[in-house]
Amino acid sequence: MTLTDGTVKEIDNPAYLPEPNYIERIEEPTVQAFIICPNEYIGDMMALVSEKRGNLDHTETLDSKRVMLTSPIAIE
Repeated sequence: MTLTDGTVKEIDNPAYLPEPNYIERIEEPTVQAFIICPNEYIGDMMALVSEKRGNLDHTETLDSKRVMLTSPIAIE
């Protein structure tokens, strides 16, 4: 988190957040996940990504049996 005075703090608990008027920016670590799965599991994989606060950016069909899902997912 970057405060309005320019200092950077690492916060691991929401209870330690300062007042909103002192916060300039909050960043969260993420990974770019590439998930390759059979076509029949695409719905389950999309639900899992959503459950982990990810957003599905791109779906690509690799062949007649496999798809690749691309998603940034927050690291908890």
